[in-house]
Amino acid sequence: TRIIFYLFLEPLTVYPAGFQATGTSPTSIFLQWNATEFRDLVGYVIYYKQHWDPTQVETYIGACNTSVEIFNLKPLTNYSLQIAGFTRYEIGPGSQLITVQTQRQRKFP
Repeated sequence: TRIIFYLFLEPLTVYPAGFQATGTSPTSIFLQWNATEFRDLVGYVIYYKQHWDPTQVETYIGACNTSVEIFNLKPLTNYSLQIAGFTRYEIGPGSQLITVQTQRQRKFP
């Protein structure tokens, strides 16, 4: 005898609202967003890359977070960023792509 279970999951159809980014230093960008109210949300994935570079980096953040700072970036460089929520089974839709620039490297006399 076989028993088959069907698992009905609510699809993740929204992305985190209020996604914004600020260049906080020559090598870092601070990101923040509004929490996503979704029962099965495990966390968020941040996609970022230098604006002209096709190589994309992914950073995973737990669901209890609504901000993160990304480090080890290049000074005075434009970065394209996007955020999406994820569950154990899927990654939801991505937010609109935003672009932010890291700050200029300070020169000391």
